[in-house]
Amino acid sequence: MRFVVMMVVGLAVWATTVAAVYAAPNQILESNGLTIATTGALQGVIEVSGIAQHPTFRKWQLDLQLAGDPAQTTFLAVSEQAQPTLGVLTMLDTTRFPNGQHRLRLRVVHSNLNYDEYFTTITIDNPHSPIAASLPTTGEGLPQSLLVPATPLGQGVPEGERRIEVDLS
Repeated sequence: MRFVVMMVVGLAVWATTVAAVYAAPNQILESNGLTIATTGALQGVIEVSGIAQHPTFRKWQLDLQLAGDPAQTTFLAVSEQAQPTLGVLTMLDTTRFPNGQHRLRLRVVHSNLNYDEYFTTITIDNPHSPIAASLPTTGEGLPQSLLVPATPLGQGVPEGERRIEVDLS
């Protein structure tokens, strides 16, 4: 699967192709991608292995997307050393994240700053997880020491009255 990402810089439009590859747990890799030694739900500290290389390699970066949502991406590891053979990229402590289905993303960045992405879906299921999958939205049942009173932030700038000063000198 390939995505085309377009970026506007000045008056020029640059397009880059971003590869997105999905991998399965316990997979034998022969090219870039991620694998996890266990199948099923993950608990505790686990090895995340993979291959990260490219002819114009710059770096690789490993992230966790909570609930598979790119807007909730959490950085895990980065290296400027290529990983040309299957090896451990990082040790992931699953107790730091809520139980549920999440997605690992490996980005292999090229010297021109284009990148390829590789994904694998994981399920975290730690018994007695210290992080609740869904935090309460009300203060019911919480100790008073954890409750912070809300204070208004003000009205902001009224619509139509926003000004930007530009110095052209």
